[in-house]
Amino acid sequence: MRPVAAFTQALLIMIVNSQKASPSAGDGINHGSWTKICGLANKLAKVPKVATTKLTETVQLAQRLRHTATRCAIFAMQAKDKEKARKARLLQVFFATRAEKTLNNLTSVAIETAIKATSSAEYFHGRLTEFLKIASRTVTGGKGCLLDGSNSGHYHETKLQGAGGVTCDLTATIDITGDYSLDLTNNAGFANSIVPGNANSYQSTPTKECPLFEAHNSNGLAEQGALAQPAKLAMGLITVSNSNSELTIPDLNQAKSQTAGENKASNELYNTIEGLKTLNPKAHDNSTISETTADLQAAVLQLIHATTDKGSLKLDDKVKKAFKEPVKDKIQALIHEVYSYKLRMKIINNGEETELRTVTDPGKLAAILAFCEKEEADLISKLRKELTVAQLSASNNNLGETECNKIKDANECNDKPFCSYNSTETEEDKKCKFNATNSTANGVPVTQSESGGTERTAEKCKDNKLEPDCTKPPECKLEGNTCNNSSSLVNKKLALKAAGFVSLIPF
Repeated sequence: MRPVAAFTQALLIMIVNSQKASPSAGDGINHGSWTKICGLANKLAKVPKVATTKLTETVQLAQRLRHTATRCAIFAMQAKDKEKARKARLLQVFFATRAEKTLNNLTSVAIETAIKATSSAEYFHGRLTEFLKIASRTVTGGKGCLLDGSNSGHYHETKLQGAGGVTCDLTATIDITGDYSLDLTNNAGFANSIVPGNANSYQSTPTKECPLFEAHNSNGLAEQGALAQPAKLAMGLITVSNSNSELTIPDLNQAKSQTAGENKASNELYNTIEGLKTLNPKAHDNSTISETTADLQAAVLQLIHATTDKGSLKLDDKVKKAFKEPVKDKIQALIHEVYSYKLRMKIINNGEETELRTVTDPGKLAAILAFCEKEEADLISKLRKELTVAQLSASNNNLGETECNKIKDANECNDKPFCSYNSTETEEDKKCKFNATNSTANGVPVTQSESGGTERTAEKCKDNKLEPDCTKPPECKLEGNTCNNSSSLVNKKLALKAAGFVSLIPF
């Protein structure tokens, strides 16, 4: 061999050996370093658990608030204590408002936040797991890409065993059950993560070669000089230099502030996870209710003061006046009473006495409320009808005819117990008229307008002054020594009673 050639060959061997004497030339990652990558992958895999838990809790809160609003409505319609019924109405509005806000938060914020965090975390988890799986199987003899505590190549089929008991699956797993605290991030970046350091921080001693981490030579990612750009592995957590120098590691501890370039992906991952952490499923519950609670103040303003403009009203004081003090304790006591209220209806529990708290089916709660509303509507309709009868009975003229003639709509006309629409008449004569037959059938006394009716009966009774002649006609009755028209007396008494009833009703 020529001296120059021999010298050159010896120099090359020295250069190669000098490279291999340093752990920067393609050696495997030591046990403690890849454990941090493994730990990050493991925690990212649990992000869907958090997302599922928070979404579930939000939905459950919305359901509970809505059901409580329904129970308050039922209680308000059934309770004999009008003051408690009034307070229950206020709580009905409050809980319905909170339920709607919770659902709005779910659809406008929570779902999107959970999906972003889950998709980002699963994508990173998949990439890291893929890298760890390939690296763990790149083993030959005592060499490898992932080294154990004794600096030997580390291999496992399904699960890596890292330092400090850290493990991570190498197979795809999707687990959304159970709960998990998002402790993988802090206010600056990813907690306990791999951070930049010199070669010795991550790569082990010479002769533990890893082809994945070596840019040149026949066993590396490329032959001499063929790797034009640095190679990015594990979502950019590891950069293999094209100059065959040490691996480059980003500072995940500062992911929050690193918003550009190669660090942008980890920054976006950090932001989505932080968004999920700040998502509060209980934001609109009633645990902190008091006189200063805006939604409770709004209920008092609308139901008691019939306005949405508080003006100069001191709503704190108005809430205290409505519920007494301490407001939170009084409300909690009333809620307990609402849930403990006992119903007896044919549509629940075969008519057996049932506490409202035991009715958990939302459809059944809705049915109970609808049944209560129907009973109330029927009662109101009956009272209105009786009021109309009383008003007509109190009249001594043609009030019925006058009232009927005012009505132009056929349906509205026929809905009145004393009117009917004569649709069979000519177009000019079609109108709403007083109907004596309907009036009598519905309990409305009919005033005789003809002189031959009541007046002739009265004359007939006067002719029969004594028993038994007086009571032979069914419309006559002996009162003292006078034989009178009993139907006339009855009508007069009805009119007087009705008039007395009407006088009690504010118009």
